[in-house]
Amino acid sequence: MVHTRRNTTSTGRVHHGVFSMKSPIHLLIQALKAAVFDGPGVVSSATRRAAAVHAATRHPLGGLGIASPSVEVRDVPRVAHAYVDKVGHAAIRVSDEDFSSVQAELGDDAIFELTVATAVGAGVYRYERVMELLSEEAP
Repeated sequence: MVHTRRNTTSTGRVHHGVFSMKSPIHLLIQALKAAVFDGPGVVSSATRRAAAVHAATRHPLGGLGIASPSVEVRDVPRVAHAYVDKVGHAAIRVSDEDFSSVQAELGDDAIFELTVATAVGAGVYRYERVMELLSEEAP
């Protein structure tokens, strides 16, 4: 069972203790982001961040679950654009062929790093958005 503490900020917003910026969950997420985006790897930090940012944006066709094979993902190798888009917006639709084609071009380490960066970007964005919504005052 999760217990929460209600606190009000100087703006009068109600925040629950479990969701604070100093909560253990928040600190773990910050450590995860640092490891994934700033840690050593075969894919540059800028490329990993670009994949994460793409996953944290709304799809241009309007919603999750619609991955386009012609999508552009800035600062990500062209061969991985559609793959990163699918992982970030419709992971269930990633096929063996999608994975294999990127793996053949970039290698095992690169596809692993791109996959993790994209998934972390999508997950952290969704988590932060939910926390933002939960911290808003009810009308």
